[in-house]
Amino acid sequence: MKELPKNEFYWGINGGFNKSDIISNVGGGLILKSKKNNLYQLGLGIQNNSNTSQLAPFVSAGMYWKIGKKK
Repeated sequence: MKELPKNEFYWGINGGFNKSDIISNVGGGLILKSKKNNLYQLGLGIQNNSNTSQLAPFVSAGMYWKIGKKK
């Protein structure tokens, strides 16, 4: 018997790097993979800015769709 599609959750960490700040941001997030294979992302982190010498919190969000051939 074929298993029905289900929602799946993933969590992880991420970071960004550049020449002036070395480490420009670090954060973590959650991704929901829906039953229809779409991905929804929510992240939280801290951004480093060498111009102001301050750390600033940020929130990010995203949506992703599967590309390619359908079965």
